[in-house]
Amino acid sequence: MVKTNIPNIGRKFLTDIDEYLKESRQKLTCDDIYEIYNQFFHDLKEFKGNSSGFYGLSEYLIFRMLYNLLIDHSGPFKRSETACNLWENNKFRIGQSSRVTVGNKRYRPDIVVYNKSDELIAVIHSISESKKFRKINSLGPYHHLKEGWDYDAQDQ
Repeated sequence: MVKTNIPNIGRKFLTDIDEYLKESRQKLTCDDIYEIYNQFFHDLKEFKGNSSGFYGLSEYLIFRMLYNLLIDHSGPFKRSETACNLWENNKFRIGQSSRVTVGNKRYRPDIVVYNKSDELIAVIHSISESKKFRKINSLGPYHHLKEGWDYDAQDQ
């Protein structure tokens, strides 16, 4: 990283969001998370004139909310030594944009959760982004994934 006199505004922005989610995790609802996203969307349109190129905030909000809630139930996470987009603790592995194989097809949902036995227990994908994932909100355990994925049952 190049040293500069410019403050790390991006880190402060993400840290502020994360701190709010962490502090409010027991009170926030799905509607509240949507409202945070919606506020940002409208503010971006006000500052920029449109929202083109606006991707990733909904996934970030959901990921960090889930991350913080899982800490309450299973302890702190650390970055995986085997994959930079996975975090692990004593009960779970959680990641973003991790490749998932169902049958003989590979997918890259927004968020995945595995238990310590390496079984996929939840998949979350922003429904508006892909027809492949249109049925998925959160699925698990692994053998039920076929209900939300576009693949033939014999591919198992």
